Amino acid sequence: RYWSAVEKAEAMAISTEALLRWQAAGIPCFHTFGPLLGLVREGDLLAHDDDIEAVAVVPVAAGDTPEQAVAGLERQLRELGHATAGDYRFHRHVQHRGFWFDLFVATLQGEELTFWGTKIWRTARSRVVPTREATVGELPCVLPCEPEHVLEGSYGSSWRSPRPFHYTAIHRALGGGSHAASSIKAMEAEQD
Repeated sequence: RYWSAVEKAEAMAISTEALLRWQAAGIPCFHTFGPLLGLVREGDLLAHDDDIEAVAVVPVAAGDTPEQAVAGLERQLRELGHATAGDYRFHRHVQHRGFWFDLFVATLQGEELTFWGTKIWRTARSRVVPTREATVGELPCVLPCEPEHVLEGSYGSSWRSPRPFHYTAIHRALGGGSHAASSIKAMEAEQD
């Protein structure tokens, strides 16, 4: 089921409120993945998307793992009164005012920022933070300082072209041999 315009507005307002609260607590964060892609490319959330993802920038020491960064972030969020759920390697589900969304980590070591998710990639800190509060269309959001750079790092250079059957490495890992996955892969190949 797709979100209604009211549900989209509520999800973005609540998640933006949470991100701004965390920023005030010293945790740089911003919307990413589907919400960022839709807002930048289409001026709205993607029609088929039904969740919100964000990224928190977590400073780490040499040798720290992303799992340690997620655990530390989770402790901070709980101290701020948020419920968290999931035991995922690179993210947690976080609740703010009854709404759950996915919060991923980007680890910061020196000036190098590493994004962890379906694709692992690195960039200079200065291309992502400081973040900024914005309104796209009628939706409030928190954006990285170079949203197009984050989208290219996350999706590759083709992020500007809609791909309704986008088939990522995670889909292949989870079911690349299934009929449905093979069908999606074939349809995507026809679009390329």
